[in-house]
Amino acid sequence: MRSKFTIIQKVKAITALAVVFLLVLATNKMDSNHFAVVKETLSTVYEDRLVAQDYIYDLSKYVQEKRFALSAQSKVNTAVNDSINEVLSLYAKTKLTKNEAQHFGTFKTHIDNLYKLEQNFKGEGNEEQKVKMEEIFGALSSQLDMLSEIQLDESKRQIDNSNRSIDTSDFIAKIEIGTLILIGIIIQILILYKPSN
Repeated sequence: MRSKFTIIQKVKAITALAVVFLLVLATNKMDSNHFAVVKETLSTVYEDRLVAQDYIYDLSKYVQEKRFALSAQSKVNTAVNDSINEVLSLYAKTKLTKNEAQHFGTFKTHIDNLYKLEQNFKGEGNEEQKVKMEEIFGALSSQLDMLSEIQLDESKRQIDNSNRSIDTSDFIAKIEIGTLILIGIIIQILILYKPSN
């Protein structure tokens, strides 16, 4: 009878160890998923938010250069136009939200309108063209402000998402430790338990 009980104890211990193994495996997989979310968030915040914010800064600087150049002279500043077009191309390669894509599209439309007005600019004497250009510059500035605000909002959203993943992972780790302690106690009871005949 003694050896038969020992075999039952061993089966129970093996079953308990298998449960522990599966629990550790499952929580490890969940932790991996949470760390993947954090890694993606950090990458997104840098590549699609901080870099995009730098592009917005560059665009703002170039738009101001155009504004000053057009108020001082009547010729097209192709170097600044080329710089703007290059930054627009780089910005378009970032991951845009729906709202951001909409504002970016509006910004590009205003830039195209400015380029057309700039080609036909007659100089200081044409007040109507100056008024239209100033309206476009105001619209460009407004769109850049909106794009900049979107970068801040999206960065905050990504960081909040990352923090939720870290908090969930931390909570699961605490549950995992508590469960492992409980299973360890149960295994000890099963191994050391000697039923009375």
